[in-house]
Amino acid sequence: MPIDTRDLERALEDYAVLAVESMANEFMVRAKMRVPRASGQLWNSIDFWYGTINGNAATAQVFAEAEHASYQDEGTGIYGPTGERIYPTNSNVLAFYWPPAGGTVFFKSVAGTPATNFWSDVVDDFDSWVGDVDLPNA
Repeated sequence: MPIDTRDLERALEDYAVLAVESMANEFMVRAKMRVPRASGQLWNSIDFWYGTINGNAATAQVFAEAEHASYQDEGTGIYGPTGERIYPTNSNVLAFYWPPAGGTVFFKSVAGTPATNFWSDVVDDFDSWVGDVDLPNA
């Protein structure tokens, strides 16, 4: 008697999608716990796309859409890859809205900002926390 395995395959795919979604959600939560929250823009931009089956793999994508996400994670200026102060390219000064300083401030150059590693630390620690993710019940 032939056995039709399509139902089992669909059930395994569904479970795999739920499992990667659980891991993606945990990654998102851990990244949000580490991100600076001056304006909340970066924190709000961290999310994940629901899991899908791609060939023989279940995948989900976690992302940070804020334009400054990589700068926060990796650092800038003397703290980043260039190791040099940041100077304006299209004007004489750099302008920043900085509420703790009372509003907009102007500088001829800035040293940059140190890396927060909010993203890369979660990636580096993946093996230590992925086993703790609550997976869906089979």
